[in-house]
Amino acid sequence: MKYYCDYCDTYLTHDSPSVRKTHCNGRKHKDNVRIYYQKWMEEQAQTLIDRTTAAFQAGKIQSNPFTGQQQKAPPMPGAARSSKVLRVSTTTEL
Repeated sequence: MKYYCDYCDTYLTHDSPSVRKTHCNGRKHKDNVRIYYQKWMEEQAQTLIDRTTAAFQAGKIQSNPFTGQQQKAPPMPGAARSSKVLRVSTTTEL
């Protein structure tokens, strides 16, 4: 019986462990596996987007569920490294 590879949509000529191993370690097979799962992830993401859009249009979710919380700005780059605080005096000595 021949071995069928679903990812490559092909039959291997011989059904032996060495032929399967060689096939599964091949560049073309690995590319086909990567493409298969990439398409699957894109389909899952699109399904989530479609469901969220439908729920929003049906009024089942708020436009922004985080409006009750104050959003904090991300820290400035390098702010965590510097522990010194620069203080500027507002009084002027003459």
